[in-house]
Amino acid sequence: MTSNSMTSLVMAVTTIPVVGLILATRGLARVTLEVGQLSEELFRGDRLPILTFPLEPNDVNDDRK
Repeated sequence: MTSNSMTSLVMAVTTIPVVGLILATRGLARVTLEVGQLSEELFRGDRLPILTFPLEPNDVNDDRK
């Protein structure tokens, strides 16, 4: 094999993994961004239940009496 054909072979073999890595990185970045936005929506708090707390200690049901 000549040097030129060897170079072409190396370029052909390494191009596919590099392009695949670039596409995988783009996809991972997109998924990470979407997960971040979904978790922000989850922890925003407008969908969480409102908890009511007794104002005075006597309002608590105490079975020890």
